[in-house]
Amino acid sequence: MVKISVIINTYNEERYIERCLKNLLWADEIIIIDMYSSDNTVNIAKKYTKNIYFHKREISVLYARNFSLTKANYNWVFIVDPDEIVPFELVNKLKEVAENNLYDAVSIPFQLFFLNRPLYYAYPITHKIRFFKKNVANFPKRVHSQPIINGNILTLEVIDDYIVKHYSVDTIGRFLKKILRYTKDEARHKFFSDNIKFNLYKLIKAPIAEFYYRFFVNKGFRDGFLGFVFCIFMSIYNFLIYFRLFFIQYLNGERKS
Repeated sequence: MVKISVIINTYNEERYIERCLKNLLWADEIIIIDMYSSDNTVNIAKKYTKNIYFHKREISVLYARNFSLTKANYNWVFIVDPDEIVPFELVNKLKEVAENNLYDAVSIPFQLFFLNRPLYYAYPITHKIRFFKKNVANFPKRVHSQPIINGNILTLEVIDDYIVKHYSVDTIGRFLKKILRYTKDEARHKFFSDNIKFNLYKLIKAPIAEFYYRFFVNKGFRDGFLGFVFCIFMSIYNFLIYFRLFFIQYLNGERKS
């Protein structure tokens, strides 16, 4: 039988880590990669695994993904975030894929829970590549990025049995902290990697377009008041990216052309 390594990247996840780990006891090994948490995350994790490693703190756990893969003892790897719940039916499907060995990676449907309620329209169910052979994957160091897979990818159908529940935003405070961290990274990548320059038009257009697309085109209004609030926050998210881009460009003397 094919063995599977489950990897969890953590930083101050004491509120979520135990629920996550209890749901992963089927794994052949559980690996924790912690960015030096200052809360009780590591002590809780020690109750479930001895495979705990540390990585310097970065703006996102995605920056530690490639390091994480080096700690896996088995060829098949399943990446799970602490605030996610994996359905048992999905586990059976992933084991089946690994046994049949017809694919090198699996793209899995995820549903975002905002303030502990699911969003269907403002943030539709999306696919993420989280199950793969460790030698075919490489993670770009950028927030919200998908791994680059050198192989065949199976995309699972969107049915309840396969959907991972992602409780990413259970408090406004947690959401605001993520927005501040991620927009900083997004702005730096736009300037240094994508060669995108700031202009006032983008600062005004980006947040308006984001709200319009999510609330009207995607029918985010059907998610009710929480859908409206989420769309507002995502509009602010895009405003902050270009607001930060202005200061990065200013501090670097507008040396990007």
